[in-house]
Amino acid sequence: MSPRVLGEKLGSLDLTKPRLYPYQFSVPTFETDSFEFALPDGYRVDELPDAARAAFAFGEYRTKIENEGATLKYRREYKIQTTSVPPENIEDLGKFFRESTG
Repeated sequence: MSPRVLGEKLGSLDLTKPRLYPYQFSVPTFETDSFEFALPDGYRVDELPDAARAAFAFGEYRTKIENEGATLKYRREYKIQTTSVPPENIEDLGKFFRESTG
């Protein structure tokens, strides 16, 4: 199961060229997604993916997946704390985008 197919929080970033100007987010934001999936009778979860976490000065991304009986619970948090990421932090921004897209 790959819950990120339910939506992505991805910016456009080309790391193959030197960046001269800051990367701009339109606004600071905090978004959460929470889903519960009922497993059909007779089905069970064999294993769960590891939780994802990326934390940088400009933002955070984390996921958590839990199995409670016949219910699979998924939660995702996406937080952007600033609207501008300076060029010297662009590699961290690339890591942030990669982590948030699985």
